[in-house]
Amino acid sequence: MNRNMKIELHDRIYVRITQDGITRIELSINNAASMTDLIGEIRYAARHIDGLAKMFVRNHTRGWSLEQPIKFYREGTAPRYRYRTSRRNPIEMGADYHGVAPRSQRSTVERSAHTIFPWETH
Repeated sequence: MNRNMKIELHDRIYVRITQDGITRIELSINNAASMTDLIGEIRYAARHIDGLAKMFVRNHTRGWSLEQPIKFYREGTAPRYRYRTSRRNPIEMGADYHGVAPRSQRSTVERSAHTIFPWETH
């Protein structure tokens, strides 16, 4: 995204989502304070869409527009990612992940009792 493409609260933004040449969603948004807020609004409105689509965004207030691909997952079908905290305890993260892993799945980091400073090595 170009640095000149700013979004501020109360900007009048038009969004169009097309998939296979068919317009699936058209939105007019004025309550997004950042691109993150805007993408959140778009994803909420497109929760019934699945697959790759083209997103067109126009900020009428600031005078810029952009067009780029976006991938949608139908509600509840987002891919699950596996993160390893240790060899025995993978953590699965997905739509149902809420915060910190259980204590039994956290990685165990061995910490030395004393931090060695450079002047202590000579």
